[in-house]
Amino acid sequence: MLSVRAAPGAAGRRRLSSLIAPCRARKYYFERRIDLVAGIVKTPAIDLVNADLLSAHVHAEWLAAARESLGKSIPENLDMDAEGLPVKPTILGAFATAMVDTEVEAHAGRIVVSALPTDGAPQIGDPVQFVAGLWRAGTKEFDAAFRRWRELYRFACQDREEAHAIGQRTDLSAQERREARARCVMWGR
Repeated sequence: MLSVRAAPGAAGRRRLSSLIAPCRARKYYFERRIDLVAGIVKTPAIDLVNADLLSAHVHAEWLAAARESLGKSIPENLDMDAEGLPVKPTILGAFATAMVDTEVEAHAGRIVVSALPTDGAPQIGDPVQFVAGLWRAGTKEFDAAFRRWRELYRFACQDREEAHAIGQRTDLSAQERREARARCVMWGR
């Protein structure tokens, strides 16, 4: 229960500061409500000639053309038993199918053209070549997207193996053994 007779500065000691901030915000709002809501609201704008946005859309069309469901987690999409952790062969096969699907590639090209002004856009250049370049590089870019994850996974595995090796040594102190065991538990071993 809040005391009406709280001493100055007691709010912080009694963890009441969370109540004071919203009260101050309301006071600020009510004192300046005209200023806060006055003026013209600008409609949010999105630049459809954004190369990154159009690239993302072409990649989405390319993935749809593959007609292969991707896993919900990274290890579901990679061959975790193969050297280098490559993309699973079933996914690569689906990507090969998408690469030769000229109908969907042409559809993606029409979408890009429809987003461009009639005089074109210098950052896109020729829309057909823009789409064709993304389409050809799709498999390589998909694989490259996992590069950092693979690197972190290798470091984690290496750390786990080092911790396990330390834990197997017989000349460790009890504290060193606990620390090594904690690292092994952290990596699920």
